[in-house]
Amino acid sequence: MKKALDPSKGIAPHVDLTLIPWGNSYYTGLEECGGARGDAPYDLDLCHCWGKKCGKGSTPEDRCFEGSKKFQHGTFEGATNTLFSYLIDKDGLAKHFDAIACIEADYKQLNNPPFTCGSPPKKGCIEGTLSLEELAINCGVSKEDYDTSQTDAGTQTQLKAAKATPAHPDVPYVLLDGVQVVDPVGTVSIEDVLCAALKKKGVTPPGCTSAFSRFMSNLYEQFMV
Repeated sequence: MKKALDPSKGIAPHVDLTLIPWGNSYYTGLEECGGARGDAPYDLDLCHCWGKKCGKGSTPEDRCFEGSKKFQHGTFEGATNTLFSYLIDKDGLAKHFDAIACIEADYKQLNNPPFTCGSPPKKGCIEGTLSLEELAINCGVSKEDYDTSQTDAGTQTQLKAAKATPAHPDVPYVLLDGVQVVDPVGTVSIEDVLCAALKKKGVTPPGCTSAFSRFMSNLYEQFMV
């Protein structure tokens, strides 16, 4: 996304971007969605159950947001989601977009076993050495913001993110004008998708004018638009 929104490409002025850092997470407050198994490992089926009953667009009960939080890729992902939701809630996405993109790009630098190299570790994979705090500060997040994000202030912004996330089949879950973006051939980038959407509106920014860009956006149009 950062590459697609590079100012030189002229796409960014036409995009109103929203990021909700919750993903395939869920609370354990619903017995029918595994609530009685609060100490059990993460379960994607329970996540889908929770999303249908508690996600945006449903009629959630208070107990939807009770119990512990389960994150698909462990506590580091939970802390990262909490950091992102706090920064966005505090200042807006635009101010912290570069820092968030930096953390995502360098996520493998985190000391986050077994999620970086797998279990057992993949051959040749080298586990990262950084804490999330170190990576965040390296990427431009202030220590004050980082520390505050890991308190109840951050917990409350994760609650907002949970309530704003609809049920979804998989991640990343990307909506463009309210319609899920699906790549049928496995090669289309978000930049190609944006160029295709802008073409339909009669807009052709500089980043959408190359022969390759036109080919890929046309490919996306053929399958999805």
